[in-house]
Amino acid sequence: MKKLVWAVIVLIIFVASSFAIEAKLKQSVDSMLLKIQELTNNLKNENWNYVDTSFEEMVNIWEEKGKVWSVIIDHNEIDQLTIALYKSKTFANYREKEEALAELKQFEFMVDHIPKIHKLELKNIL
Repeated sequence: MKKLVWAVIVLIIFVASSFAIEAKLKQSVDSMLLKIQELTNNLKNENWNYVDTSFEEMVNIWEEKGKVWSVIIDHNEIDQLTIALYKSKTFANYREKEEALAELKQFEFMVDHIPKIHKLELKNIL
């Protein structure tokens, strides 16, 4: 009986921490998506001075969040996100608007997709 109680307690802790991690990840993703949207609008309008500083801010944000995300997300996904961001930044540095937008859109899609694929579901537990 003691083993069953401990198993239930561990399961409850696991589920509760999973929901907490999921909520924090969603909050982190939402803030990044706002910054990406801002960057996208400035790229579309060719506001290059602001694009350059925004990309520097985005890289700093990503480096900070990427470290935290690497604990719960596959490193391959982190690498793909990093590559897409840096490719977009490089295209923007060379004032290649369409290429920068395409890579930024890929980065946005992957960022937005992260909480969806790492969501706790009953089928993942059983």
